[in-house]
Amino acid sequence: MKLEQVLPMLRDGKTITRTKPYNDNSTILFVKIEESKLNFKNGVYLLKNDPHHRKLAYTDTLNLEAEDIFFCLPGLLETRDTFIPLFESSNSNSNIRVLSIDYCGRGDSDSLHFGTNYSMSRYMYDIEDFLKDYVLEKHKNKDARLHLIGTSMGGVLAIYLIEKFNHEIFSVLLNDIGLKIEWAALSKLNKSIDSSAIEIATAKIHSRVIAEVKSPSHFDLPYQFDLIGINLSDLVKSYEGRIVLLHNTSSLMCPSEIAEFSQRKFKNLEIKTIESEGHPVAWSPQITEWVYSNLVFNKTVAQ
Repeated sequence: MKLEQVLPMLRDGKTITRTKPYNDNSTILFVKIEESKLNFKNGVYLLKNDPHHRKLAYTDTLNLEAEDIFFCLPGLLETRDTFIPLFESSNSNSNIRVLSIDYCGRGDSDSLHFGTNYSMSRYMYDIEDFLKDYVLEKHKNKDARLHLIGTSMGGVLAIYLIEKFNHEIFSVLLNDIGLKIEWAALSKLNKSIDSSAIEIATAKIHSRVIAEVKSPSHFDLPYQFDLIGINLSDLVKSYEGRIVLLHNTSSLMCPSEIAEFSQRKFKNLEIKTIESEGHPVAWSPQITEWVYSNLVFNKTVAQ
C-alpha cells in the first residue's frame, strides 16, 4: 500500500500497523488496517470574503464544552496529518478540544488561483478567519483556554497570532522554532526542500507552493532583522501568557543558542530540550503526553 493511501485512513480514524519493513524506496507500506475509536471530524471551512470561495480543510475533536482548546499549526510543507499523534493522545479526554488545518495548497485545502501568491500573510488571513469564526465563535465554553501549537513555520505564525490575539491566547508551544531565525538556517531549509521531493509529493503539496515558499517574498510579514537573521522577540514583548519552546539539541532551525536567546528575550519562556537531531521534534507518544500534561495540568501563568 502506498503512503498516500495510508494518510487518509489515519484521518478517518483507522489504526495502521506496519507488518513488514519498508521497501527500498520507502514509498510502499505493508499494513494491517483496524477500526479505531478516535472521535474527530474532518471537514472544510468556507473562508469569509474570499473572491474564489476557497475552503480550508480541518480536523476537529468537537469537544465544544472543553476547558482547553489546542489549535495546531503545521510546518512549511506539512499537513494536518502530522498532528495525528496529538489527536490520538487527546481522545480519552473530553476536556480537551484539538484542531488543525491544511494551509492553502496543502493536503485537502483549496489551492490559490493564479495571480495570488503563496505567502505568510495569506496564511495569517486564513488562520484568523478560521480561528475567529469557527474555533472561538462555535465553542460553547466561553471560558476555555486557547493554546497554540506551532511547528516550524506554524510556530512563526503562532508568534504573529500572539500580537493580534494576545490576552485570548493562554499558552503557545513552539516546535523547534525560536524568537530568532538565522539566515543560514533558512538557506539550508530551502536546500532541504529540493531533496525531499518524495515526502512532499505524498503529503499532497501543490507544485506552485514548493516553488514559491523558497522565494524571499514568501515571508512577507513585518519583522526586524540584522546580519544574523530575523528577530521576532518584539512581537511577544507585551504577552503575559506562557511560551514553551520544544527543540532538538542539534536542530537546523533552533539549536541551543537560539533557545537560550529566546529565553533571554521572553521571561516566561520555558525550554524543553530533546536529545536528538533534525527538524522539527517528532510527535512521539512521550512528547504528546508531555505536551498535554505540561500545558493542561501546569496552568501557572505570570500575570
